[in-house]
Amino acid sequence: MQRTGGLGSEQRFSLQGLENEQVRFFLDGVPLALAGYPFGIGDIPVNLIERVEVYSGVVPIRFGADALGGAVQLVTRAPQPGAHGAASLQTGSFDTVRATLSGSHYDPRSGFLAHASAFGDSTENNYRVTVDVPDAMGRSKPTKVHLFHAGYRAAGINLLTGVTGRSWADRLLVRAFTTAFERELPSDPTMTEPYGAATQDEWVVGGTLRYEHALTSALRVDAIGGYNFAQRHLLDITECIYDWFGRCSSERKTPGEIASGGTRPRDAIYDTHSAFLRANGQWQIDEHQSVALTLAPTYADRTGDERRPNRADQPDMLNAERRLMTFVAGLEHHLQLFDRRLESEVFAKGYSQVARSDEVLRSGERIARDRDTHRAGAGAALRYTIIPELWAKASYEYATRLPGLDEVYGDGVMIEQNLQLRPEVSHNGNLSLASAAEAADGGAYKLEVSGFVRAVDDLIQLLSAASLTQRFANVASARSLGVQAAGSWTSPGGYLWLAANTTYQDFRNRSRTPPESTFFGDRIPNRPYFFATGQARLQLKGVATPGDRIMLTWTTRYTHAFFRTWESLGRENTASSVPEQVVHALSLNYLVVSEAGTSISAGIDLQNLTDARVFDAYGAERPGRAAYIKITAEH
Repeated sequence: MQRTGGLGSEQRFSLQGLENEQVRFFLDGVPLALAGYPFGIGDIPVNLIERVEVYSGVVPIRFGADALGGAVQLVTRAPQPGAHGAASLQTGSFDTVRATLSGSHYDPRSGFLAHASAFGDSTENNYRVTVDVPDAMGRSKPTKVHLFHAGYRAAGINLLTGVTGRSWADRLLVRAFTTAFERELPSDPTMTEPYGAATQDEWVVGGTLRYEHALTSALRVDAIGGYNFAQRHLLDITECIYDWFGRCSSERKTPGEIASGGTRPRDAIYDTHSAFLRANGQWQIDEHQSVALTLAPTYADRTGDERRPNRADQPDMLNAERRLMTFVAGLEHHLQLFDRRLESEVFAKGYSQVARSDEVLRSGERIARDRDTHRAGAGAALRYTIIPELWAKASYEYATRLPGLDEVYGDGVMIEQNLQLRPEVSHNGNLSLASAAEAADGGAYKLEVSGFVRAVDDLIQLLSAASLTQRFANVASARSLGVQAAGSWTSPGGYLWLAANTTYQDFRNRSRTPPESTFFGDRIPNRPYFFATGQARLQLKGVATPGDRIMLTWTTRYTHAFFRTWESLGRENTASSVPEQVVHALSLNYLVVSEAGTSISAGIDLQNLTDARVFDAYGAERPGRAAYIKITAEH
């Protein structure tokens, strides 16, 4: 996972060659965007999460997802009997402050559960970057400056209540949430034009209802449904032309910084209503096999209002019909044989999407841009335990991913709409060999090596649409071949932990139809293809008290150079590539746990120790050296 900038910026998540919307994210089974976190996985307070589950390749049907490259599930902490509370405070570089607060009460006898949590984030993101600044003669010269308009503020509240362990419900939970964020926009995506006043903010409110129950010893059902309302606001009405030092160097004839270099002002409101349902049923046929069925409809409706049109008689381009109705269904058979040494899953999925939209022309005429999509998919997964310490896995899926709301209709800021965007389809294959063992005198180890193939048609790729904006478009055909390896070792007594992982992926354009055929065989741009991470942790227990421990962790990350544009265009132009990156980090943490169960931890986190220049996938510079201090208390 990589941010495009500091805290609050967009995030790119890559899993076996596919990324972003091709990998679906969930919070306790709820799509992340519908769970009150529209700004992505990287800004969720880690204190609220117990563990992360990663599904590479095949995605379980219970998620009701149309993922192409896998899924990531964030699991919150299970309720503990009694009353509990936690708080954390983090502060550090770039005027960053992050805080969380939570409390819960659970009575196992009555089954009553109540939980509340809140978070707040604030940062100026005023880190240094190197940009081209004209000198007195008008010649561009690389210059170090501090970002001056990159602040971010966010806050959210979650409330959960319900009952568990009743005769009529294993779990019946109601959740309500609201989150909001405000982000200053510092520049265009490639960091060539500074912005000094444009802002984006969003407010989300919604709720979910979850029901789980075993109707019989063999039949179990669980369902979760919800609704949320999101309002996004883009404000871009300044008349100033800002330089990289935050000065208003001159004035524009027409207000606005973003659209095509400042040709129109923007004061746009986007309202989105979303509703979803995930219903699962599982029948345990016998001790060896089961069948599961999932139904997952989703509905989204977006409207817009441009409050600063160029002319009074100009039609509002945002006041158009924008609806997406998606339905995913899955049927799965699970089988266990040979004392569970062999496990298999065979499944089939169905995908439907009804898009109802119209395009408003400058004349005021409306043109219908409707699209109905119906696809089918299937796959299988096998796991065989060769010996208890060694097992192999293989899987295949013919998968479809339906384009999302922002991909089709744009995000109202940097991404333009593409009403003709088609779904992605892919043949996904995975093969892996893994081993894990623990010995009293040799410590414990884990190893896994896997290979993967992704053959994608109509790949959805974020491409440049104009000088300062982007749009999602279909690349007719692409193929990714890759291998990844990961391993870790823990010494006897747990004093030393070593871990490393690496990925190589060869993701290339295989399209023979124009215009992509011109670049047949090129690597898909803006995607790193070789990267690795290494970690070492030293842990000492009982340093000052019997219940304490101190941990010192070193992390090194490497990303090989890659192209920002098509490979054949960039070979002769170093500006079209992102250079090799090596980043080191060091953290020191101290934890003490009392006999009563109260824990207090304090940590120092030093990022990018050498202050190396690091970049996102489009060449925009990310933060350099940074330091953070965090204190957490729990009971």
